[in-house]
Amino acid sequence: MLKRFCLVAFFGVFSSLVVAPAAFAETQTIVKPMYGPNRLDWCRDWAVGCGKEAADAYCKSLGYENATSFSEAADIGAFQPTRLIGTGAVCDQPFCDGFKAITCFKSSPMKVFNNPTYKGNRLDWCRDWAVGCGQPAADAFCKKEGFARATAFKIIYAPPMPWVPGASSVCNDPGCARLADVMCVRP
Repeated sequence: MLKRFCLVAFFGVFSSLVVAPAAFAETQTIVKPMYGPNRLDWCRDWAVGCGKEAADAYCKSLGYENATSFSEAADIGAFQPTRLIGTGAVCDQPFCDGFKAITCFKSSPMKVFNNPTYKGNRLDWCRDWAVGCGQPAADAFCKKEGFARATAFKIIYAPPMPWVPGASSVCNDPGCARLADVMCVRP
């Protein structure tokens, strides 16, 4: 749920802040990963896609993007059979390898851009002169950065003077506002 705060004056700087819950990247380390009733095999298929490829497939099966680190448990098949993630086949021979641990990663669905810029200048509060102000300007910035929309942003009435993208110029009026702390979210 978004919370809105009103305009605040502090040492001649005016700002308005719209905030949303914080987000962060997520990692999880799985020790002795299991695939079904067996330990996860070191390879995706028989001697194919070993190590990183099998670890990535395992992380993706758990809803993560990929594996950032992993370690091998060599020759465990005779006492702890392993299962191939690609085919589901079981390896129960002494030479079958598995994983000691896998760390899976999922990037944050959000990113905060402090004092975003366009062509080297801070961004104006409006996309064009007094048009598309606030949320539309923040959304346009987020889309330019590869995100779906803005979930939070801050408005600052203070130098430096901001760039108005639609007008292709800097706003030199002392009443010009600029965007700061834009939080963008992926779909």
